[in-house]
Amino acid sequence: MLAGFEPRRRRLPRRFLDRFPLIVIDREVADLAAALRRQHGWKMPDALQAAAAKRRRLKLATRDVDDFPPERHRFVVVPYRL
Repeated sequence: MLAGFEPRRRRLPRRFLDRFPLIVIDREVADLAAALRRQHGWKMPDALQAAAAKRRRLKLATRDVDDFPPERHRFVVVPYRL
């Protein structure tokens, strides 16, 4: 998100982003991501997001229903459809 802002204009979006907790990619998340990547054929960024959500029992909000069909993956929430 910050890539779209000039350095002098990043203060406000940074303050917004700082309100969200950071989710660390530790060994357990990385190992789960590798397993999910093999199992589902996901690209690594998708597998890491899924693994982080699953490991912490969080929901993954995405519109990518091709890779993450919510009827197959109960941790997936589709926020809206076009």
